[in-house]
Amino acid sequence: MRCTTSRKPFRCALPALAVGISLLVSVIPAYRAAGAQPAVRPLIRVADSVKRFHVAGTVIAVDYVTNTVRVKTGDGEIAITITPTTSIACKGENGSISDIRRGSRISVSGVIQDGQWVANAVIVH
Repeated sequence: MRCTTSRKPFRCALPALAVGISLLVSVIPAYRAAGAQPAVRPLIRVADSVKRFHVAGTVIAVDYVTNTVRVKTGDGEIAITITPTTSIACKGENGSISDIRRGSRISVSGVIQDGQWVANAVIVH
């Protein structure tokens, strides 16, 4: 069989692909039997350990020094940390932590890092 790129380019690629797949199929069992682990496995574990949250409730306290907000929800009270990268929206416009006041109704989404609830986004209603 002669390979030409002008008429049927896949005519040459298919046999090469078949050889490549058969080599892969024969190497994978030996790779696993040797106990080898893929290098990306630790990265997958880190990504899977991220815990996300979403809460809505009433602000019962704001500490502007430590940038924390205490929110009362139906399940209890939660202390949430506001970071410089936290997105805050107040009545449809960009806001800041100074727009979060005691008695405000808010919705917060974020992640739990080292047991600390860190806000990614806050909506002040």
